[in-house]
Amino acid sequence: MKKIAELTDKDLLGQLGEAHSAPRYKVRAILRNSDGKYAVMYEDSTGLYSLPGGGVESGEDILTALKREMLEETGCTCDVIYELGYVYENRAYCDMQQYSYFFTVTTKGSSMAPTFTSEEIDVGTTLMWCTLEEMVSLIENGKPNTNQQIYLKARDTAVLKEYLHRCIREQNGVFRPVTEQSHKTILRELLSDPSISDISHILDAGSGKTSLSTIVSCFPKASTDAIVYPGDERKLKTIRNMQSNKVNVVEWDICDTPIPAHYDLVVAHLLLGEASKFGNSFQDLLQNLFSIQSRYYIIIDYLEDPKVDADAIRTYCEAADFKVQEYICAENTEPQVWDDFIGVHNFGFLIEGKL
Repeated sequence: MKKIAELTDKDLLGQLGEAHSAPRYKVRAILRNSDGKYAVMYEDSTGLYSLPGGGVESGEDILTALKREMLEETGCTCDVIYELGYVYENRAYCDMQQYSYFFTVTTKGSSMAPTFTSEEIDVGTTLMWCTLEEMVSLIENGKPNTNQQIYLKARDTAVLKEYLHRCIREQNGVFRPVTEQSHKTILRELLSDPSISDISHILDAGSGKTSLSTIVSCFPKASTDAIVYPGDERKLKTIRNMQSNKVNVVEWDICDTPIPAHYDLVVAHLLLGEASKFGNSFQDLLQNLFSIQSRYYIIIDYLEDPKVDADAIRTYCEAADFKVQEYICAENTEPQVWDDFIGVHNFGFLIEGKL
């Protein structure tokens, strides 16, 4: 599981020290119901808001603890569960080490009443259902008064930042959350961006039926070169019948032979991950993709794919002076199971080229 954050007294309290006690283990979730609302716990005695969850009991595995805690605190079952990451806390001020494991959870059925402990009742714990924007605002704007509360807020804020990284839309420096979207929907939204205009010549790099049909429907008058890796019979079979006077299907390896033509738009839809099976590394693919002369580039892939690094794409653009016009990352409406990962989130970049 990915480490989201490591919190220490030095970072949060400005004091030195290190805890050495035996670690404690917690499970927590960003829980969403079928109405698209998120569970938030409110504690009246402190006025703070937090994500639901609690401790792992002796003999429990993490997922069993997660399901129990969600049922106790929210009355909800965990129908869809995905790993988000963990936060490690080293609280020297009270000699405590803690690992909190976070998941994204969707509950589809009707919920029962929460069953709070006597301690939770005494501090005035209540369950709220909020929009994503409300949840983020409530937790981020909390005013902690004790060291423990400072840690709780820092922990949940770090987790929300990680979550928003997976369901965010960035456009011209403005950020806003997005709901579930398929990779095809993200492609269509980026192709519909108003900054893309006068598109007449397109390269569909690593073409497939989904990308090519979406491109053709968005730009029916444009000519499109659809390249497929040599020997990729599966893709060739699916797009051969789409060849026309406007669509030219070609077998090509962009890492083996440079593409001499100039384009208005280059689309790499699920290219960077899939192409690795032909022996090309992510960095080589990225470098050769941007060596193709174009006014704009669109890159779409799976955030969970271990062969793909969305942050590295942004870093490459900054170093090479390519401008990211728009970025979308959203939970997939239908998660895809691959050999070495489950594709839960799709990301997409619209990048301005140098032509």
